[in-house]
Amino acid sequence: MKRILLLGSFSFLFVSSVFADDDLQREYYGRVEVLEQKVKDLEAKISDLLALAENARQQEQKEQMQLEVNNLMKDKSDKDVIVELKNCINKKEFEKAIALADAFLDQRPSSIYCGMIMYYKGKCYLAQNNYESSATMFMDSYEKNKNGSKTPKALFLLAECFEKLNKPENRTVILKRIVKNYEGHRYAKKAAKALANSKKNAS
Repeated sequence: MKRILLLGSFSFLFVSSVFADDDLQREYYGRVEVLEQKVKDLEAKISDLLALAENARQQEQKEQMQLEVNNLMKDKSDKDVIVELKNCINKKEFEKAIALADAFLDQRPSSIYCGMIMYYKGKCYLAQNNYESSATMFMDSYEKNKNGSKTPKALFLLAECFEKLNKPENRTVILKRIVKNYEGHRYAKKAAKALANSKKNAS
C-alpha cells in the first residue's frame, strides 16, 4: 500500500514538473517574441532615421551645389558659362553640369547659346545612361537652333539614344534627316554610313 502511495506521489510530481516546464517554456517563448518585436521596431526606427539623415545630406548637397552654380553664373558671359559647363563634364561632375545648364536656361532663356546648353545637358544624361532624358535634350537642342554648330552631332547622338531605347524606326528617321539637312558635314557622312550598315545587317 505504501509502495502504491509512493508511486502515485512520484507520478503526480513528475506530471506537475512537466506542466511546470511547459509553462516556463511558453513564458520563455513569449518573452522572446516580445524582444524580437522590440528589435524589429528599433530596426525600423533606425532605418527611418538613416533615411531622414540621407535626405538631409542630399538636400544640403543640393543647396551647396545651387550656391556654387549661382556663383558660377554671376558676372560671367554666356561663353564663360559654357566653358564652366564643359569643365564640369570633363571632370565627370554631371549633376553639377545639369544644375548649371538648368540655371542658364532659366535665367537666360533668350540667349543664342540655349541650344548648345541643351546639347551639353543631353551629353550629361547620356553619360549617366539616361537615354530618355538625353533624347529629349538633343531634340530640344535641335528645335531651338537647327543651324547650331552642335546640331548635327546632337541629332547623331539622338539617333544613338533611339538605338539604345530600341526604337529603330525613329533612329532611321533622324539619320536620314542628318544626311538630307547637313550634306557635307562629317556627321552627315557618319549618318550615311550608319544607314548603310543598318541596311547591310537587315539583308
